Amino acid sequence: MIGWIAHTMAASTLLMLVLVVLRPWLHRWCPPRLVYALWLVPAARLMMPALPILAPTAPATEALTISPVPLSGTAPMAIDGASIFLILWLGGAVMHLTVQIRRYVRYLGAVRAAATGIVGTAGPIIVRISAAVDGPMAAGLVRRDIFVPVDFEQRFAPEERRLALAHERMHHSRHDLWANLTALIVLSLHWFNPLAHHAYRLFRADQELACDADVVMREAGRQRAVYGRTLLKASEGVPALLCP
Repeated sequence: MIGWIAHTMAASTLLMLVLVVLRPWLHRWCPPRLVYALWLVPAARLMMPALPILAPTAPATEALTISPVPLSGTAPMAIDGASIFLILWLGGAVMHLTVQIRRYVRYLGAVRAAATGIVGTAGPIIVRISAAVDGPMAAGLVRRDIFVPVDFEQRFAPEERRLALAHERMHHSRHDLWANLTALIVLSLHWFNPLAHHAYRLFRADQELACDADVVMREAGRQRAVYGRTLLKASEGVPALLCP
């Protein structure tokens, strides 16, 4: 068990390193959607068995031994190094994931509580005004919403408002928030790994680039300059960990 965990974590870390190193070259020659999709590879590697060539093998002479248990009294429970490693790794992963989920739930609750009205709808997605956001934001995994700041209509021109909402709707239609949750689980399993935290930030940046590319593909050339200005206006504030 410990050998499989160590091998799998090392393999996914190696894949992250490859993507981090090749990312500048990939962005020169590949579309943003492909670069974003490549981040699925390290996550998928965590669910695969160890490769036979690289899988750790136990010595042939190793055998399972069972120590006799006294008939009376309680036998002492021994905790070896492997058990301690497993407890620390899983404990850190659960703690990291719990803290981040609680932060997101608390933040989203504050945003919903500060909602003062509804701008409109985009299919099943409701666009709400909230005093707790500084820019347009897609939020919610099941109850999908788009939140806009109270000065949304004053800060953005009509065409800019349309493009800003198109960007947030694109996040929902691409299921980017579910991808963020998956990436957060992977990051929690790598809670001790600085490379994983760096890779997560690059993954989020590539997510935005891919979303922008999908929006731009649907717009004519004139709207692309407007879209660029809209992004600059909407970039105020720092979004929560699961919000694109």
